[in-house]
Amino acid sequence: MEVPYLRCCFCGNSKPIHSRKYDGGRLRLGALTVDPSDYPIVQIRDVQPGPGRGHKVKGHGGWPVTGTLSIVEVLGDPEYADLGKQVKDRLTAIVRSYMRAGIISMEDLDLV
Repeated sequence: MEVPYLRCCFCGNSKPIHSRKYDGGRLRLGALTVDPSDYPIVQIRDVQPGPGRGHKVKGHGGWPVTGTLSIVEVLGDPEYADLGKQVKDRLTAIVRSYMRAGIISMEDLDLV
């Protein structure tokens, strides 16, 4: 049996397109609810003991988020600026390829 997956052209991760887990049985990306310039692209997590990390009790420990950085904050932080530039370069390459294919126009980008 073949199962189609949607592969992210940004990061390479993939998800099945059809699944009983999805509302309606089909993958939906959903609306952007946060301005992309404010979206936290870096998460700082506290690594706590848990299954596989020296603690055998399920439900204890984990990886709680203790901080986040938006793309603007990432580009302004010397520790993460190179990563922010890599994200920008990847996004630019994706948009350019969509424009060359005629999928995105300047009007779509509200730049006209």
